[in-house]
Amino acid sequence: MHKKILIYFILLIGYNSYSQSDFEKGYIINNSDNKTPCLIRVSDWFSSPINFEYKLTEESKPIKITTKSIKEFSSLDNFKYERQTVDIDRSSNQIKKLNYDNTPKFIEETLFLEVLVEGKATLYKYEEGNLIRYFFKTENQPIEQLIYKRYKSTINSSIKENNQFKQQLYTSLSTSNRSVSSFENIDYTQRDFFKIFEEFNNESGSDYTSYNTSDKRLYFNVTVKPGINFSSFEFENSIGNSRSVNFDNKTSFRLGAEIELYTTKAKTWSIFFEPTYQSYNAEKDFVIFVNPQVQTESRAIVDYKSVELPLGIKYHIPLSSNTTTFLSAAFISDIAINSTIQFDQGTSDKDIESGTNFMLGAGLKFKDYSIEAKYYTSRSLTKGDDDFSSDYNTFAIVLGYSIL
Repeated sequence: MHKKILIYFILLIGYNSYSQSDFEKGYIINNSDNKTPCLIRVSDWFSSPINFEYKLTEESKPIKITTKSIKEFSSLDNFKYERQTVDIDRSSNQIKKLNYDNTPKFIEETLFLEVLVEGKATLYKYEEGNLIRYFFKTENQPIEQLIYKRYKSTINSSIKENNQFKQQLYTSLSTSNRSVSSFENIDYTQRDFFKIFEEFNNESGSDYTSYNTSDKRLYFNVTVKPGINFSSFEFENSIGNSRSVNFDNKTSFRLGAEIELYTTKAKTWSIFFEPTYQSYNAEKDFVIFVNPQVQTESRAIVDYKSVELPLGIKYHIPLSSNTTTFLSAAFISDIAINSTIQFDQGTSDKDIESGTNFMLGAGLKFKDYSIEAKYYTSRSLTKGDDDFSSDYNTFAIVLGYSIL
């Protein structure tokens, strides 16, 4: 029954997410220079986009449009893309594909570039698979690529670098407050470029805009998560006179705290760690076979308390600006606390030593509140004991309230 509930929940999430997505206020500028306010779908573009979806109103249907039809689109201060005709060097920086030429090979292309910093000096990024190129322009200089190229030495085939981008930045962005060495120490990374362009615009006293970038796109939540466990336990003594003992299903309270880290701009994927206190207490009468003609009754008492340490991932599916569904999966380590299996007679008491297991979940979040169904695979409570085999099974309904 518990598995059926989780499967139904997952199917319901999938059905609703098929036609719903996360849209933010923004605008598009078409080829006729007409600017249209709209709602733009926020996606995790791991390469520069070739199409995207937008809506004119909350109630209207999404419209899919190719970037060939527009010059610019933006989601306010979250991101911005501009169509630019540029000279780009597509030489690979992968070691196995390097050649002996240190000169970039430029090709003129019309591309959509992500705007990272916009002001007196503007920084752009183009990404396509493993290819990442940065471009820039200033008030007095047209857009050009920041040049970085790896190549092999003709002498001993060692790896060399053409770091011409340092000279480009020194020529265009040097100020009285910045030394030559500050440019020499720059790496061809988004973080270093972001910093120097912000500093230049600040020192120039010009207004500028810094858009959200992958280096800044780390968000976290802290959520208090109380819930209810529906648990069962069974064990078997392989050498004793008793056979398997199946304990009754029990309902118990659980309490956890989740730390969740988002790693993408659309908050689609996240990593979470959720320490949780949980317990299970049950008693069961069972039969001990003294010999084929004689049997006696005994009682087993399980007193199990532990702290679970799940580490996992979530996939979030926005339904609206305030509502999100999600799927989760985690690997769980478990620390038992003063936990035992006690017997009236026939078998020595056992200290519980719990194993590891996995969790699959599906949930719904509205603003700071959430509800989640979690299914756990079986966990051994007699790890390391060859005489006993055991299975602890749990299904949980968990509520949540985000405090950060």
